Amino acid sequence: MRIRLPLWIHQLVEYLLAVLIVTQSINAGKAATFMAVTGGLLFVLAATTDASMGAVRWIPPKLHRLLDVAVIGALVAAPIVSGSTEPIAWALCFLGAAAVAWLNWHTQWSRGSRRTVASKAPAEPVAATESIPALPDRPSATESAAPAPAQAPATTAASLGESARNLGKTVDRTTRGASRAAGRIYGRARAQRPDKGEKPDPTA
Repeated sequence: MRIRLPLWIHQLVEYLLAVLIVTQSINAGKAATFMAVTGGLLFVLAATTDASMGAVRWIPPKLHRLLDVAVIGALVAAPIVSGSTEPIAWALCFLGAAAVAWLNWHTQWSRGSRRTVASKAPAEPVAATESIPALPDRPSATESAAPAPAQAPATTAASLGESARNLGKTVDRTTRGASRAAGRIYGRARAQRPDKGEKPDPTA
């Protein structure tokens, strides 16, 4: 499985390799100058790449990938061109070239996939909001209030009053009729009863 490293790790390893090559070039004999120059170029390349570990972001990642090939060629050619016979020079140059080649092959140079995913991320909440059903409108205060029966008390009072008047008339008529009947009966009874002060006629 091919390892994919972020570009900032690529830069960090190149910083360390550049410092190692420059500091150990003093023991490289005739190849010291070539190694120091190549290590310095590697350090500048890592520092000027447009990535998170770059001090000045001038070089795009794709150009950095091509320049790494140039650094690999310079490291391999340094002990050969200088004619150095120091084992440390040959070892550092070839090991440094192999390390840069490995980084170049396993680095994730493209950043377009992350931008594409980030641009599509807000699409899901929009779809979620569309599934929420709309709430029905609330009725207004004038529509929800039930009409009060304003004429009911007046109708009830009128009917009660009419019933009371009818009852009073009936009682009055009954009382008057009973009084007249009682007066007639009393008058008739009084007329038929004999007077106690009169004496009976003996000749009758």
